[in-house]
Amino acid sequence: MTLLLAACSDVGNGPTPGTGDPGNKRLNQLSTDPIFASLPPGAQQVGSMEKIAAKYRRPAFEPAGWDGPAVKVTFSDAQPPESVFSFYTSNAVAAGWMPATNRNVLGFPETWNKTFPGKWLANLGLIDMSLRTAKPGEAHTYVLNAAAPAIDANGH
Repeated sequence: MTLLLAACSDVGNGPTPGTGDPGNKRLNQLSTDPIFASLPPGAQQVGSMEKIAAKYRRPAFEPAGWDGPAVKVTFSDAQPPESVFSFYTSNAVAAGWMPATNRNVLGFPETWNKTFPGKWLANLGLIDMSLRTAKPGEAHTYVLNAAAPAIDANGH
């Protein structure tokens, strides 16, 4: 029992100063990226943009460390999914995001990568959250999510 408690306790080691996302710099860069400037025509945003600050993870069942910042926008759209994915494929490339090799069932990129000033690499993903095949004209719910790594002890 003592061993289990010792393994799950925080030994008092906190984050190194200057790590994470000081001043929310990366979070702010993600949230103002042009990819988030507009939704597809006819789409409706669900709630407001979620800005998730970097958070230090204390050891328990995972090692201690940082989870980097992220930005998430949820929206619904009754257009065919091909139209939504086509819209974001074009807009992502225009905003400097490069498509990764993985594709969804429609053949569109599911994720993109972008190098920001300071040479850090962010990831962007678009997910159709609809668990069923919608009838024509029935809205699908989508999540557009961008995430960045936390700043490490070397300032990267």
